[in-house]
Amino acid sequence: LGNDENDEQKDDDQVLTEPEKEPTNVCSMIHSLPSTSPMAIWKSFMKGESSELPNIYRVSKLPTSFGFQDFNARLLYYLTPQRLETTIKSIPRNGQLDKVGKILDKAFKRYTYLQQKQNGVVFPEGYEVPPKVQILITGGSVTQGTQCNENPVAPLYITPEECSWPRRLYDLLEHFFPDIVDGHIIAIGGKNTKVATELFRYDMMTKNFGFPEEPDVVINSHSTNDSNVNLMRDSNAPVMTHGELLHESLETFIRLVLKPRSSCEEKEPPLLLFFNDYLGNHDKDIRRLWILNSVANQLSTYYGLGFISYADAVRDFVYGDTNERWFSAKEWPKHGVHPGMGGHISMMYVVAYNLLNMVTTYCDRLEIGPENMYNSSVPGMPRLQTNKTLVGEPKPKITSVLPPEMTVELLLDDISEKWRAAEDASIALGFNPLECTENDKSTFSPCTFKWFFGLLQQPILDLMKPYLVSNNGWKQSEEYKTGLVPTTSNAAFSMKFNKLKDQVQVMNFVVMQSYGDKWAGSKIEVRASVFKDGDGQQAAVEQSLEIEGFHDSQTSESFNFALDLGEDRAVEGDSLVIDVKLVGGSTFKIMGMMFCRF
Repeated sequence: LGNDENDEQKDDDQVLTEPEKEPTNVCSMIHSLPSTSPMAIWKSFMKGESSELPNIYRVSKLPTSFGFQDFNARLLYYLTPQRLETTIKSIPRNGQLDKVGKILDKAFKRYTYLQQKQNGVVFPEGYEVPPKVQILITGGSVTQGTQCNENPVAPLYITPEECSWPRRLYDLLEHFFPDIVDGHIIAIGGKNTKVATELFRYDMMTKNFGFPEEPDVVINSHSTNDSNVNLMRDSNAPVMTHGELLHESLETFIRLVLKPRSSCEEKEPPLLLFFNDYLGNHDKDIRRLWILNSVANQLSTYYGLGFISYADAVRDFVYGDTNERWFSAKEWPKHGVHPGMGGHISMMYVVAYNLLNMVTTYCDRLEIGPENMYNSSVPGMPRLQTNKTLVGEPKPKITSVLPPEMTVELLLDDISEKWRAAEDASIALGFNPLECTENDKSTFSPCTFKWFFGLLQQPILDLMKPYLVSNNGWKQSEEYKTGLVPTTSNAAFSMKFNKLKDQVQVMNFVVMQSYGDKWAGSKIEVRASVFKDGDGQQAAVEQSLEIEGFHDSQTSESFNFALDLGEDRAVEGDSLVIDVKLVGGSTFKIMGMMFCRF
């Protein structure tokens, strides 16, 4: 440190005006720019002076959309950098900010490899090519791009997926950072965080289900469906307010996705971000439209996550003029939750700006904390005169440990005790993730059998064929939201898993619930029979579950129902028979099945 303010200023100026000639990491690239402010960086790339340089405006346009020039430009006039700042509700902290650093290191290794390859470097045999950064965006029909083609200029004949904000975001990242990022989208109409939780729980959205790698970044974009209280209610659960339902659902998702590793075979938690695109119409009460914002912000702050809100960027535009069509659905204010092209381009800007802010926050962070508390060489910090601990000083926190679950039972009286107990348990494991290698990663799957309609790799009946004992009247539907549907009354099928190689305790059925005369009385019965030692003639355990396909909401949505055998679970060596029969109404739709160990 310098001896006075002038010396400190000189040191700072030297860092800014004399960047390294060759970048050593992403942060050295950031520090070579005239300013590390995200607003300044964003403005410098909004419209490049040269067509050879990347710029935000150019990538926001589609290749065939010359006539949309002014529309795209006007959106940038509305979504100013200062307005984009208002979308930053919470930034990654502690272990999640450390994850940002790891992702930047991974990206730089990939960048260095590509530069060397371009310069003709010959790599030795067996050289492991640095992988791309993996980003996964999970959401519902808004994320999918439904009605994205709606615009004030002219008809545009592209698929919703091509028009959607996630695809535009990946195009922007590819434009600025070629061949560095691999983007995945699992956006399925009607899917909310509760369904996404089960898909994550059973490795349906990870490497074990076809992805090249585990995701480095996960963006939860289920806010619109999470804001529909009818989709969040569980008929078998106690009556809860919408806020309580949201809290329970989002926190369960957070704790599952961010579960700390206890062995090298377990996945490293990703950078988890929440994205809010919901402006209203499931509810007309303006005050209740902020419920998700409030709950997500509370949990993001508590767990140190990034929380991004497109809704907060455009609320005054939309609520000040509910007839506008650029940022909200065309049916507003009567109905509709799907914004058009203007909304999707704007969402892309919002998420991109937040990612930029996370990078600059990491690169400009001060390297301080309990481990550096008495290190007088930390740049930018005042020198400490002694290493004496002062009365009442907080104890250091282990950043890799999740805080206590925020239930109604958690009180100020015992939160510190529970927090320390979690840290002590982590220390007792003696696990050091730095000792893990790529070869340590497990390919273990928690499910004996699983499929989900948005992640199908082959026809459903082909997946079921090895276990199908009989099928009387069930087929795969032809609609986009495909699934198993009955073709006759009393349609039934039976599956048998002989001499299991792993236990099965929970059988999950993701079903579509809908409305109208066609769906009235719709119901199936699921029956599970466990035969001990595989070949017994008499079932040792029989349990059943009835699932309805009809609900009162004027929407068609997906829900997960579980038949949990508990202590009567089928274990290794047992055989399991699952019978499904239509027992009410004339139609039904099964959109996924997961038969798993927990």
